[in-house]
Amino acid sequence: MIRESLARAAAATEAALPGWRLDRLRAELDRPLLLVAAGATLPAARLWARLHERTGHPAWARSTHDALHRPVPEGAAVVMLSGSGRHHDVLTAARHLGDAAKGHLRAVVCLEGTPLADLTRGL
Repeated sequence: MIRESLARAAAATEAALPGWRLDRLRAELDRPLLLVAAGATLPAARLWARLHERTGHPAWARSTHDALHRPVPEGAAVVMLSGSGRHHDVLTAARHLGDAAKGHLRAVVCLEGTPLADLTRGL
């Protein structure tokens, strides 16, 4: 059930993005990757991290709590995962990680115009 939901969300997200955005995202993620998520999206972050390691780059999946208390790995891009983009823990972690990610902080959310998407766009 969860895998099917994640597959549908991934397909919908990819279908909604113009090709140039996908190409840009792929280029930005051609490096070590830290994925940060809370609740139900944490398993998706773990899966993405394992898949990213197959590209030859290290990857880590952390909860929002761990992200607040552990440093960003050197040279890593940071991707925040959130279904709603409104969860206070995810927003707090994104604010905290903004400087540490050195311009490589992105959000993946299911809805447009969420506080998380707005926050990461402004960093």
